[in-house]
Amino acid sequence: MATKSRTRSFVRFGLGLAVFVGVLFYLVPSWAELSGQVEVAVPFLVLGLLGAAGAHVAVAARWKLLSEATGGNRLRFWAYLHSLLVTRFIGQFAPSLAMDLVGRGVALRSVGSKRGVGHAMTLVVLERIFDLVVPAGLLLWAVAVRQFGFADQAVPLLVGATALFLLLATPGLAPLTRLALAIYARFKRDPIDDVVEVTPWVSFQVALLGVARFAAVLVQFAGIGAGVGLLLSWSDWAAATPVAQLTALVGITPGGLGVVEVGWWGGLAWVGVERPVIALYLLAQRTALIAFLGALALATWPFARRAPEGVVETA
Repeated sequence: MATKSRTRSFVRFGLGLAVFVGVLFYLVPSWAELSGQVEVAVPFLVLGLLGAAGAHVAVAARWKLLSEATGGNRLRFWAYLHSLLVTRFIGQFAPSLAMDLVGRGVALRSVGSKRGVGHAMTLVVLERIFDLVVPAGLLLWAVAVRQFGFADQAVPLLVGATALFLLLATPGLAPLTRLALAIYARFKRDPIDDVVEVTPWVSFQVALLGVARFAAVLVQFAGIGAGVGLLLSWSDWAAATPVAQLTALVGITPGGLGVVEVGWWGGLAWVGVERPVIALYLLAQRTALIAFLGALALATWPFARRAPEGVVETA
């Protein structure tokens, strides 16, 4: 069984690497030309790091809210943040979907969670639904703005779409959560206590954190792009990023290797970025994301260690 698992992992890595290399060789007419375009701007890369930190803070806060509202014992915020960063970092070298679904629950158990891995997996599925709806909505906005002549109404349309998402998500999260937990309890034989208090206020916070996460993701990738000389308008980044984010949800290869690059290729080509510049950005975002996650995981480790295993918050 272990041999089959390792074989599948190697096959997925090989497939992702083949796609990654194939995309780069298609996009780059000359490696000498590519290297000559590299202009690193450290302040923009720092901005990208801050965006990455903000995105993971939002996801960790959302995870904590959902976990405690669905019967999980109270843990410090740092436990969630560090667990998330560690699994996302490892997920750059292992199938990211598996790390998200299983790894996060295992990591949280190691710092005192009383719930099973299946409980955490259920919450990750709920998060992924939100992380699908937000970029899908933004992609529809981008199509309306870029393809159907609504550029002058770009900001009002974006504000309206965000308000509509919050309005629909606030009453919609509670029944969705109850359904997900019922399915989990039936198939995992680990029934959830009746204490499932996903109130409208909790639902609103979860939805708002989903929006904040995506805004921080935009800052992250725009910072990386500007850090290597790719300067685009906010609307161009808002159009290109959801294409990459939606493909990243597939997560069958280590870190979405190859899959994410295809998404970025499509998104950046859509907004008019030239092929060699896209190739440079693909290399930069892959390298920067690994570095960001590793640095943030190390930075949060001392804070996560201050909460002894099994000790819960009192406030």
